[in-house]
Amino acid sequence: MTTILSIMNPKGGVAKTTTTINLASYLGRRFSVALIDMDPQASIQSWLGKENPFKIYQASRLSHLSSLPSNPKALAFDFILIDTPAGIKAKYAEVISQISDFVIVPCKTSKLDLDPTLAFVDSYLIPSQTPFKLLLTQVIASSSHNEKVQTFLFEQRVPFFRTSTRHYQAYMQATEQQKSIFDMGYSAGSAQNDYQQIALELLETLNVQALAKNRSLNLY
Repeated sequence: MTTILSIMNPKGGVAKTTTTINLASYLGRRFSVALIDMDPQASIQSWLGKENPFKIYQASRLSHLSSLPSNPKALAFDFILIDTPAGIKAKYAEVISQISDFVIVPCKTSKLDLDPTLAFVDSYLIPSQTPFKLLLTQVIASSSHNEKVQTFLFEQRVPFFRTSTRHYQAYMQATEQQKSIFDMGYSAGSAQNDYQQIALELLETLNVQALAKNRSLNLY
């Protein structure tokens, strides 16, 4: 059964493509994974280059997305990750939310990032009833601000990943070398650990959802 994961936030520079590539790299060690790149600038292809380990579908328009065989779930991968562009249009957000099994919302911890991100969540993800979690990105490891933001999200009942991604030079080096952080060896160990923990929590969350669906089906 194919699980569609969308990485979505209308804010730019919050690590959507970084999250897509590195989660795909980790999941790809255990599952079959494909990527759908909705960024008109083809950021995934630019990052990974021509010799990359994934099947990548370019779909910068909704018409491109609908032209994929039947629908994305018919592509027969364990996971399909959709990387969405900054400034995503309302119609795009609605359609992607509807076809997604889970949405990851990368977000930096500044007020200028949090306010529009939470507005996006309220406007699109909550009404669509699509399961989602915020992923706090590019945090400063020694700062207490991250904990304050997590407390705020908890009080607002906004789901978020327990692990945040910290700011490391390894990400810049990964783009220069056209690799994921999991292909960079020990030099990217801390960054690898962040995304490994995020991936494990994601799998745990998806498994819980699947079990809940099965239980409800068994009641009828």
